[in-house]
Amino acid sequence: MATDATINQLEGLTERPAGLSVQGALARDLRNVPLARLTVADLRVLLLEGEGLAHVVPLALDIVTDDPDASSGAFRGDLLAAVERVPSGFWLTHPDLRRRVEKIQAARLRAAFGD
Repeated sequence: MATDATINQLEGLTERPAGLSVQGALARDLRNVPLARLTVADLRVLLLEGEGLAHVVPLALDIVTDDPDASSGAFRGDLLAAVERVPSGFWLTHPDLRRRVEKIQAARLRAAFGD
């Protein structure tokens, strides 16, 4: 994946609808940030707003694979929680990414409750 590229460069520009929430407007602005410069907080916003999921989900999974409790500051594990809220339609077309999430969830449960 070209991490020096932005979501807009990879997917093309999209119209900015009127009346966006503050978080929605932020997500639209983040489409212009190179993927390599996105923070955990940025990834969480993009995930929750459904922006650039094909590019953002793999980045988020790289982080939560190493640290399932990675946080943007909202609560411990908020990045994984945002990944888990990605619409089911995305997972149907990206089963390899879904399997990664399932492995992370299983490892987290094993760590919390033992084998």
